[in-house]
Amino acid sequence: MLRQSLTMLPAQRKLYQAKLGMYLFLAGLVLIFFTALLGYSVVRRIASVPGAELTLPSAFLPGLAGLVAISGGLHWAVHAVHRERVNDFRLGLAAAWLGALVFFTSQVYGMEALLEEHWRSSEREIRVFGFAFFLAALHAAHVVGGLGLLIWVTVQAIRGCYDHEYHWPVDICGTYWHFLDVIWIVMLATFWIVR
Repeated sequence: MLRQSLTMLPAQRKLYQAKLGMYLFLAGLVLIFFTALLGYSVVRRIASVPGAELTLPSAFLPGLAGLVAISGGLHWAVHAVHRERVNDFRLGLAAAWLGALVFFTSQVYGMEALLEEHWRSSEREIRVFGFAFFLAALHAAHVVGGLGLLIWVTVQAIRGCYDHEYHWPVDICGTYWHFLDVIWIVMLATFWIVR
């Protein structure tokens, strides 16, 4: 693959370099998130108090659908821009923004409910609810970074900067949001399994 990259067109070379950088960045984030989830699991097992069960706020469920809509919209947008289907590209970005609205709205309510649960818990339970809130907030911080990336891609799309040769920023944005989807699903599953 490296040998082929030397003979690629400049736009393909940039895509290859950007993807390599993104994958290295995501590998670092995987280590951070999975270490934190392992820590949560250990703390949860150690601090298990009878009747102290972390109940996930139901507001997080629409957010999951919103995240999937963001990823789906960006996946659609990447394929559309690659084929120079401008209208489909714009529709994909619009679907991603609609998903972002749903996700952020549900996150606000979900985080508020999680924080209320944290304040109502006893001293020993605080570790568990506080850790869960920390993990959700850590994910939210990365979502804000993803929102910045989505804003940048959208502004560049409005300017008409993307075509079938130059679309690597859209591809990278989609990859990042796919990653955030997987992390969120794994986090929710961990919260649900490790009770």
